[in-house]
Amino acid sequence: MHVQRQRQQSGARLNMKHPKPRFPLQLATTSATIRQLPFTRCSLLETVPRSQFLGVGKSCILSRHIGHGWIPSSTPTAGIHFEVHNLLICEGSILIKDVYWDVSGTEDRSQLGPYCMGMDAIWIVYDVTDQKSFEDVRQWFDLVMQYRSKADGIRLIGNKRDIHNRRVVQTQQGHDLAKALAIPQFFEMSARTNEGVQEMQVDHLGVWGRYKA
Repeated sequence: MHVQRQRQQSGARLNMKHPKPRFPLQLATTSATIRQLPFTRCSLLETVPRSQFLGVGKSCILSRHIGHGWIPSSTPTAGIHFEVHNLLICEGSILIKDVYWDVSGTEDRSQLGPYCMGMDAIWIVYDVTDQKSFEDVRQWFDLVMQYRSKADGIRLIGNKRDIHNRRVVQTQQGHDLAKALAIPQFFEMSARTNEGVQEMQVDHLGVWGRYKA
């Protein structure tokens, strides 16, 4: 009971300064920002889930997801890139320190497999205007499943849904592929216009929600 009251009081102090956020969630992107908040770090539930992006267009989606906005032109990821992102849920006084891994799609994929181990979320991304990227999804999935016992935590994402006149992969094809591979969730989104990003963020909350126990 004491712990519960302490958490409620901490949340109340926070809400006085920071009203209940609307989606997209309020993001605290630097450790300095976290330190300036009107409560101590020990009053927060801090977790460190890990997420990995595979496929094409993943760097642009990652930038949108963590609140950095749209990248007009992006060079292909070289090697392995990771970014630590602090996600603050104000009402519950919960700090999520999420580590995102962005791996090159041009590297020898056999070298990338071990990075799939221990990941809490893996997002396989394809381009709805690129048939080849859609066909590559199965290869990415097979690679991931060499290091996982089940597909829980894997998500399939079709990017560039805003480019209607160049679309070659239909939405239903994405749904059908996700179902065939037993991937729990499928999303279409646009990193450029921000369409669908909110839905992806809400789903991601569920991926690490078990850490609150």
